[in-house]
Amino acid sequence: MPNYKPFAINLAKKVGRIMLRYFSSRVKNSYKQDHSPVTKADLDINRLVIENVKRRFPMHDVLGEEESHLSNSSDYVWVCDPIDGTIPYSHGIPVSVFSLALTHHGKPIVGVVYDPFHRKTFFAEQGKGATLNGKKIRVSPKKELEHALIGMDGWGLARYNLPPPLSCSRKQECSPPQFRIHHPYGCACRDRAI
Repeated sequence: MPNYKPFAINLAKKVGRIMLRYFSSRVKNSYKQDHSPVTKADLDINRLVIENVKRRFPMHDVLGEEESHLSNSSDYVWVCDPIDGTIPYSHGIPVSVFSLALTHHGKPIVGVVYDPFHRKTFFAEQGKGATLNGKKIRVSPKKELEHALIGMDGWGLARYNLPPPLSCSRKQECSPPQFRIHHPYGCACRDRAI
């Protein structure tokens, strides 16, 4: 199997430069049919990903949030969110990231999340674990909730199938003192990588 790591990381860093170039507190955006914002940076980055993948891996497809290239019916598909966290990005809040994954038969084999604001590159490869800026990372070994930090999207917005005392029916009941809750800031890939 080819070594996809250098390609994915180099592309992520190119994208990071574009994100920083367009970034300001007055990023211009338009809105998609679902009323979510899209910026010129989103569109340019998505095109850059398609161009780079087509040049380096012409038989691979690209599934992008803003645009896709799916003409090959390939077993290999690069999945891209050009700016994960477009809402904070478009408001000048520096918490957004670029995310890219390569799937084979629908299963992820390589993934990169790049945070250009903090120069953090999260990379994972099937069977090889994950790294942050080239150093091995892993989930916390903490086994007791009172010492853990839990990141959850939509906490309090849905009823979770959790055992007591974690189950809840109202938002006020969803913050038991047994653990700390980290509320994501509009950027799911960044929150999962951290």
